[in-house]
Amino acid sequence: MASPEEPVAKRLDAPPLLGLADDLLGTILLCLPTLADVGRAATVCSTLRRVIAGRSFRRCLRSFHRAPCLGFLQDKFYPAEAPHPSAPYARALARAADFYFAFLPSGSTGPWFIRDARDGRVLLEKCLVTTELAVADPVSRRYVLLPPPPIPDDLAGPDLQQSRLHLESLLVPASDDEEPTSFRVICMAVRRAHLVAFVFSSASGEWLEFSLAKIPRDSLPEYCSAIAEADDGSPEMFTIGNDAGGSSTKAPASGSSRGESACRLSVATVSQLQPKVHHSSRPAGDAMTSPEDPRTKRIDAPVPPPPLLRLNDDLLEEIFLRLPALADVGRAATACAAFRRVVADRAFLRRLRSVHASPLLGLLLFSSIHPAEPPHSHAPFARALQRAADLSFSFVPSAGRWIPVDARDGRVLLEREAMSGHFAVCDPLSRRYLVLPQIPARPAAQRRRRLEPFLVPASDEDAETSFRVVCVVECKPGQLVAFVFSSATGQWASLTVDASVQPSCKFSWSSYACGCFYWKVTGTNNFLVLDPRLMEFSSVCIPSGHGQQDSVIVEAGEGSIGMFNLYNSIISAASYLVYTVREIDQQGNSMWQFKRRVRLPSQYIFSFADAMDRHLLLRGIPWNLHLESSPDEIDIGYFSVEFESMRIEKMCDLKHLLYAKLYTGFPPSLCPPSI
Repeated sequence: MASPEEPVAKRLDAPPLLGLADDLLGTILLCLPTLADVGRAATVCSTLRRVIAGRSFRRCLRSFHRAPCLGFLQDKFYPAEAPHPSAPYARALARAADFYFAFLPSGSTGPWFIRDARDGRVLLEKCLVTTELAVADPVSRRYVLLPPPPIPDDLAGPDLQQSRLHLESLLVPASDDEEPTSFRVICMAVRRAHLVAFVFSSASGEWLEFSLAKIPRDSLPEYCSAIAEADDGSPEMFTIGNDAGGSSTKAPASGSSRGESACRLSVATVSQLQPKVHHSSRPAGDAMTSPEDPRTKRIDAPVPPPPLLRLNDDLLEEIFLRLPALADVGRAATACAAFRRVVADRAFLRRLRSVHASPLLGLLLFSSIHPAEPPHSHAPFARALQRAADLSFSFVPSAGRWIPVDARDGRVLLEREAMSGHFAVCDPLSRRYLVLPQIPARPAAQRRRRLEPFLVPASDEDAETSFRVVCVVECKPGQLVAFVFSSATGQWASLTVDASVQPSCKFSWSSYACGCFYWKVTGTNNFLVLDPRLMEFSSVCIPSGHGQQDSVIVEAGEGSIGMFNLYNSIISAASYLVYTVREIDQQGNSMWQFKRRVRLPSQYIFSFADAMDRHLLLRGIPWNLHLESSPDEIDIGYFSVEFESMRIEKMCDLKHLLYAKLYTGFPPSLCPPSI
């Protein structure tokens, strides 16, 4: 596969999401197709949650999305049941809210009865024979006790209970220019031919009285009223009366025939009602702002924006790249189909890898992947991988046991038994695999030594499902030859490049930095280097004195390489990690500059196990291992070290000293099939 000609560039940190204007984020979130998508977006990160919780955003949201029908209220809340489309919302509301209103004061006058519900509020009154009213929010469990409405004496009279049967209370729908916590209540009193409406505003804490002059004299006292919106946007009040004295639930379109109950419908606009202010000495509690004029015309809803699919994908990518954590990007991918389409795009995932380092998901052992354990910071990602992937590779057919020997870019390189030369590459998440053909001249290669096979990191120009495998063998004494398999051709390349080394030399495990692989030549001050782009071998010399130390080459940024060295002091029972960076002066001379020294956790003797994606893997053997009667009961600790912060975290404890390599990758929601 093609690889970039220049060394790997330094990771660029995206500017924080907080730098984006809230108006821009709000406009994009308003384009989400459903309310469920907006709810999921609120869980992505604190910035999006802050924008969605804003009052101005929620006003606009109500104009674009109708409130779902969650159920109905009678003596309690009856949620919508499946297969109703709002059933999931109804179940969530039933779990979160208190529809028994246990948080309201009970007093001695009896229980509260539900009268109306609107905009998330519920209007309640006491006992049906009093004028005690309350407005409550069953989700937040907040409430306001209203002062009693000022019923005129000619209506209240001595027969208040009979008059009370003709009182109708209801909540007024909120307008766009009202505060989210403000509300109004209408209470209508009807007796004989006289109709009076009282309007309570939480902003003023007072009732306003409206008198309707003309009511048909043959109207009987059984009335049912409702508020609806007229064609011109002004509110109208509908009152239904039953001429036969019985209850009626429906107004006929025309007059009724003889012997049937006649039902009349009276309509009055708010402009016909004449206000009269009644001041109350009782405080309104948590009064909230409301328009002073109840006749305010409702503002027309703005035209919804075009669908989210028409938004520029580049704009969405820039927003997602500014999310502070990979977990936030993963949650954004679950918000809606449009977000998921952008996040799953291969070009976006390439950019994402340049901003966020792949988290450590576990250790590649002899038979499986061992996930990182708590309290490691990446343990949540590891648990998600464990649930989604087949970490024992049972989906790969085999006549024997497959041994994982390397992992990179979500792929795992397997070998059937040790040193067999039979390889396969698999993707544990998608459960896809490819069995590789045998290496040419494999019998001759088996008779000699070889370096461990490895996967070549993918470049930006490579297809997401393409990969390369390199196996370096000693075909002749002291002569190394590299064989490369490309998934594009399906064959091992016949290479003529080689490198001559001492027949008796030994090599450490390989590390990758700046596009090249490095092997420490044991007992010397040299590293063997393989450039897989040019398929050329070379060597790097390190300062004298480092040859006897455990060393590994890593990427230092800006095209430079760095080196970590381990120092274990038996006298002080302490271990140190020393970091140096190679710098090249104007004359082309290289110098290793000391950068940092970090003390490692005590009670361990450390050695390098692996290095990948800005992380080191250290193996810690207890200092007192030789004093234990049963070494199998001693825990071998495996620790990760992040290059930049030098943060040291324990990944797990194992009972045996095992061959282990790092397994890194993105969360499952951000991993398309790699094979």
